[in-house]
Amino acid sequence: MVTQSTTKAFCNWMDATNMSEHHLAAEDIAEIQAEVEPAGYNTITHVHHPSIEGKDVLSLPAMYRGRGFKQTYDEGSRRNPAVLDLRERVTIAPRND
Repeated sequence: MVTQSTTKAFCNWMDATNMSEHHLAAEDIAEIQAEVEPAGYNTITHVHHPSIEGKDVLSLPAMYRGRGFKQTYDEGSRRNPAVLDLRERVTIAPRND
């Protein structure tokens, strides 16, 4: 389980270097579980903006080995069937601390 107060740390980890170093590809990831601060939970699960939507923020770097402007804002990148499949394997929950 990935537990971060923000998704930024996860996205930084899920860059090309770490994906390659750990021999990971998006299809190797069974699920992504993230816990976020309760105050941010509603924002990243209900604001439908490509740079904020939690499932996009977590699935795009896993698919593309990083997340830049193109992956974030290009409709084709976000609607790639492999990204949509990975997005379904993302679970986001508020932390209980």
